[in-house]
Amino acid sequence: MALNKQQWAAATQALPILEKKLEEKHCKLAATEGNRFRLAEKLADMPNVPVDPAKIADLFYSILVIDVNKVVNQPGYESSFFWQVKPPKLIAFERNKVRNTFATPTQPEKRERRVSTESSEERRENIQAMERVYDALGYISPRGSALRGFINEYKENSAYNTAEALKVVQKFDEERDWRVAVNFLQQHLAEVRA
Repeated sequence: MALNKQQWAAATQALPILEKKLEEKHCKLAATEGNRFRLAEKLADMPNVPVDPAKIADLFYSILVIDVNKVVNQPGYESSFFWQVKPPKLIAFERNKVRNTFATPTQPEKRERRVSTESSEERRENIQAMERVYDALGYISPRGSALRGFINEYKENSAYNTAEALKVVQKFDEERDWRVAVNFLQQHLAEVRA
């Protein structure tokens, strides 16, 4: 639908109002004939265009918002407007797009799976020996809870060598100071996990 003279005059007066609205949003539409033509073209396609420049400025603003949203939300859509200072939403979208284009996908580092050289029978016997040391403690203490956690970790991870663990548990059992004994277990686990 073509615009009448009053609507054209109001549209021309609406451009400075639109500029102020965009300035508040930290962006600026380039003052090109192409941008004006595209705004007028979109405005002419609307039914019941008002004669009030402020209302037409609101319509222009909504046209630009729709265009920016299409750029962001519809893959492959190219904006029909040229910006002197792009809207923050468009800047953020383009930064993210560039970041995703040039970023190399990171693959988790493949760690070699450790395989214990001991047989399942040796493993069972070593864990039972560690359990006997735990049972011999006979009471609840920091020493007992640390040893229980140590044994459980060895039960859960078949890649850990229980023969080495049994030596550490025996050293643990011989130590009189419980803090030093618990430190033996913690140091060994840290070495095994690394």
